[in-house]
Amino acid sequence: MFDFLTDIFKNRETAELLFWWAGVALAILTVVALIFAGVQAKIIAKQAKATLLLDLVDKFNSKEMFEAKKLFVDTTSKERKGIFSQYSNLPDKEVLTKLKEHLKVVMDGIHNTEDRTNYSTLMRILSFFELVGLLVRRRYISLKDIDELFRGPILEAGTAFARHIKGQNIRRLSL
Repeated sequence: MFDFLTDIFKNRETAELLFWWAGVALAILTVVALIFAGVQAKIIAKQAKATLLLDLVDKFNSKEMFEAKKLFVDTTSKERKGIFSQYSNLPDKEVLTKLKEHLKVVMDGIHNTEDRTNYSTLMRILSFFELVGLLVRRRYISLKDIDELFRGPILEAGTAFARHIKGQNIRRLSL
């Protein structure tokens, strides 16, 4: 067998041709490997994103968040019904404004009580959405995915907490 290889490489043209084809084969193999690596990287990125979204859903449905969501609904539903019935003759936009103003007063009242357990429990919802916002800002997940998963709760929390949080920030800045 060694004699066979020596015979092949004694002919310079054949050796150069084999060397050239080996180079072409290596280049093709490199391109195929890079394409495969790129495809695998995209698959891994999608799997990581899906895992992160599933973890967020699990966190949102956890026992602690369930308690916060239940307290939130208990706190706001009665207020909503009262505002909607009291201002039913106004346009929807004005009713929403009245609701936001009233919920600010309610949240301020919960914040100013001596037992701040309920307030801390309600703030879990905001902490969760703050974490989600940070993940979106750093582009770990897309805004579209979060919108599709959490649009309703985000809007509800925004309605209930936005003016209260803005007021708290103004108070902190004035101190």
